[in-house]
Amino acid sequence: MPGTTICRKPRYPVTPCRRLQRGSACFAIAIGLTVVFWGCATVPRQYVRMAEPGATLTELIAHPELYHTKVALLGGGDR
Repeated sequence: MPGTTICRKPRYPVTPCRRLQRGSACFAIAIGLTVVFWGCATVPRQYVRMAEPGATLTELIAHPELYHTKVALLGGGDR
């Protein structure tokens, strides 16, 4: 018959459990991306100015008393 469509049943019906799993996965991805992008945020300039130039993790571990009252930024690269 022209104009009629055949409605097929899906191979894998969407059950409440699958909806919950899909929703949980989307939520986990959203939270994960938020954490990643938040972690990649820039450091305010006031802290960059206060930071001890040339401080490395190796120096901090070897001589922690030298950096006791100083600000040290670890990670990232020079911009």
